[in-house]
Amino acid sequence: MNKKVLIYCCGLGIIACVTGVAYATCSPPVARFSGPSSIYCGDEVTFRSSSYDPDGCSIRESWSASGEACPEAGVGRRFTTKWCSPGEKSVTLRVTDDDRPCCCGTAPDCYDKTRSRTRSVYVQPVDVVSVNSEDAVCISCDIEFTVTTSPSGKYGCIEWSGGDSPTGGSGYSYTTKWNEAGMKTVTAEGCNNSVQKQVAVVEVDSISSDDTVCVGCDITFTAITNPPGYGNLVTWSAPGGSPATGTGPSFTTKWNTAGMKTVTATCGYSSINKYVPVMEVSHMKVYPNDYYGWCTIYGGSTITVLKGAKYTFKAIPSPSGAWPSGSPQWSGLASGTGETIDVSFTSSGTHTLTAKCSSADKGKTVTIKVMVPQPDEVYFVDYSPGEEHDIYNVVDPVWKRVNNPDDPASYTKNKHIRIRAKFWAPDTLTYSTQVHVDVSDVEWGLFTEDTSETFWGWPSESTFHNSNGLLSDIIGSTTLNLTWGYKVPSGTNQWITMASNSGPHKVYAVFGAPECGFSNYTKSNVDEAVGKASGESTESSIASKANDTVGDDVYSGCICGDGFQKNFDAAMDRYPLSGNKGMCCCRAEGLDCVLNVLGIGPYTHDYVNEHPEPNPQNVYYHDCPICGVRVWRKYWDSFWNNWEGVVKAGGSGSTCYAPANGAISIDEGTYSEINSKIAIDCGYYWQKGPLFTDICTHYGPP
Repeated sequence: MNKKVLIYCCGLGIIACVTGVAYATCSPPVARFSGPSSIYCGDEVTFRSSSYDPDGCSIRESWSASGEACPEAGVGRRFTTKWCSPGEKSVTLRVTDDDRPCCCGTAPDCYDKTRSRTRSVYVQPVDVVSVNSEDAVCISCDIEFTVTTSPSGKYGCIEWSGGDSPTGGSGYSYTTKWNEAGMKTVTAEGCNNSVQKQVAVVEVDSISSDDTVCVGCDITFTAITNPPGYGNLVTWSAPGGSPATGTGPSFTTKWNTAGMKTVTATCGYSSINKYVPVMEVSHMKVYPNDYYGWCTIYGGSTITVLKGAKYTFKAIPSPSGAWPSGSPQWSGLASGTGETIDVSFTSSGTHTLTAKCSSADKGKTVTIKVMVPQPDEVYFVDYSPGEEHDIYNVVDPVWKRVNNPDDPASYTKNKHIRIRAKFWAPDTLTYSTQVHVDVSDVEWGLFTEDTSETFWGWPSESTFHNSNGLLSDIIGSTTLNLTWGYKVPSGTNQWITMASNSGPHKVYAVFGAPECGFSNYTKSNVDEAVGKASGESTESSIASKANDTVGDDVYSGCICGDGFQKNFDAAMDRYPLSGNKGMCCCRAEGLDCVLNVLGIGPYTHDYVNEHPEPNPQNVYYHDCPICGVRVWRKYWDSFWNNWEGVVKAGGSGSTCYAPANGAISIDEGTYSEINSKIAIDCGYYWQKGPLFTDICTHYGPP
């Protein structure tokens, strides 16, 4: 019987199929492998195959793992995988005899060339315990996160999420960054749980500090972060500062030069600048009054002010801005702190006022000369028209600070005195100052206050002051020693005595304006005339006392035509009688001179006999030049050589007051005001009235 014989040699790869020969039998491969039966999540585990083919043929090994293994399949003698979820897992090895042909007929085991083996693996859980990192990071800066697991060191399944660049990662550590500030979250996810970590991504939002600082003074800057509270990440720079750099939530530095300075706070790619004026005193301004407003004064300047004034000074900073608290500091004439300071000038002399931003600031200083004026010129003027009277060679001012003329004034008695004054000081005031000026005398008391004066340049404008009281109602004189004072209403408003007084000022009280208007009524004439009638008040009593006190001598020759001063001197006994008695008319003319100086008169005199001595004794009469009436010699005191005289007034000469019919009487009603003993041996009558002839126009007897 014919048989096929199959000769199969796996090793040689030679196949022979013999028909009619019984089939050869091949053994299937043996599948087996080794590996752990228990692992932790994330652990990479390797399974090793020990499979073989009994026939010595080559085999193909393939692996598969259940339960979301990674990887889930593989080929080869080894297979490495891991699981990221806990629980019972399995691994299967499939072994295939790839050398057995598929054309061997119907041999029973011709296709039984694959074997499998499966093993169970228990994956134990791994917990994420914590995510570790810094709590904060600057914007756009890298930050690293790490994970802690239980059991420790198991990181195979850790997956990270969160961040801008990158957005995720895996493993033990993870580095990312964010491009926006805020509270951010990173998640570490393991096989059994996940843990989040919140981190502050920080930017510098602003810088807080004082707005200004003085040169040489510390200033502290504080960083305001977003999110808040992470200033420890901030770095600082301050060009020119001391120190120039720093770190932390706050930074203290200072600058030793003034100007606009820059401080920068930085966190990562975030930075903020703050510009700070570092200040010193540039100059000052002064507010003397509303008229001037604020006036600029520079360091080293000198201003001259009035004692009693009050100015406001202001320190101007460089660079501009608000002064730091407690600055500037003022010293010298006034002390204090703040942008402005009020200074009352209460002490005369030279002073200084300094403003500094701080002790390190040199500051600015102004020199202040505080002065007190003094009277420069004093005038006596009318209170009402015609009450103050000119004196020959006495020209206002009657008193001067320099080359004082020490001249008197003359007023109508029982009238107010009015003083006009000017004032002087060594230096012109820098700013005009409105003042009130007053003057007083120990005897007279206060005069009226002048509230309209402004001091600036010298001599000042005039002030006017009226006496509160009146001159005495009698002929005489008074002496004023004037004390001058002023006050500054916009300043201290306190009375300040001037640097000097004025006087003594002699003021005469006379009856009225000098008669006849003689330009040569000198202060000596006034003084002597007042002395002759001192203490009298009425016209009659003044004339009577003058009549009693003028010289009683008559003269050897007539001087009536020799002028006012010679006749006045005669009344003062400066021409004593020499030899025989002379002209009674001259003595009457001298009396007229005295009365005219005192403001009484003018008068005209007529005589019974122009020259009774040494005329012949048979002359018994005198013819009136107005009416022609003969006035006879009157027997008086048993002497016939006593003669009467009359003071006549006749307007233009048409009226005669001479006694009629030659009869004359002491008590004659046509005469007013009788004074006897005008001369030693003569009696005269005098009367005030319109002039016919008098000493104003005629110096001799009619």
